[in-house]
Amino acid sequence: SGSLARLGGLVTALRYRALRRVLGAIFAATLAFVAMEATFALLGAARFDLGPRGLGLVFTGVGVVMAIVQGGLVGRLTDRYGEKAIAVAGAVLLGAGLAILPFSPQWITYLALGVVAIGQGLLTTTSAALISSTGGPEHGQAFGVGQSASAAARAIGPLVAGAVFDAGAALPYLGGAALCLLAALLLVGVRSGSAEPTASPVRQQHEPKTAGDQADPHGPAPAPARS
Repeated sequence: SGSLARLGGLVTALRYRALRRVLGAIFAATLAFVAMEATFALLGAARFDLGPRGLGLVFTGVGVVMAIVQGGLVGRLTDRYGEKAIAVAGAVLLGAGLAILPFSPQWITYLALGVVAIGQGLLTTTSAALISSTGGPEHGQAFGVGQSASAAARAIGPLVAGAVFDAGAALPYLGGAALCLLAALLLVGVRSGSAEPTASPVRQQHEPKTAGDQADPHGPAPAPARS
């Protein structure tokens, strides 16, 4: 059935160690960004008295910066430095912006939001390229798994962020910065272009031996007699 086929594609795609790192980074970074989206209205209203109009302008600005980065900047950067380096830089920028947001004065907060938008724009585009390069022949299923990881983070992010915000207004942002650091560390360990699956122990046990590994049924050849 279709469900079994999708499950089989998921299991097959997750055999690739590098792909698992990319998916973990996508989930962590998306969760951090969604936590900011879900709580900044509360933070902005409490600290800067931002109303609906001000918040609308803020998020419009974030969207414009992300569009510029994804549409014109990221391609040039990846051509020069590679997808992995830009993805790591995106995660670091995203985390740095989130760490600054709850403590900075208003004008620095707007700059920090710009840094967040740049980081998210860099990471979103390059993570898709990394999925393609680490998913092996199953990169079609890998893209689906990547979308599922992002969707899962967007589903639980607002719930988690709201509960954490009630405990402390800065906590969703500090937690998001920690998640971005985790994402950067996961991405550092990815070898670009690596699509080697993790071998299954059961499969290794049943793999046929090569001719050089097979034992001689007649036993070892006798040693030559010394003269």
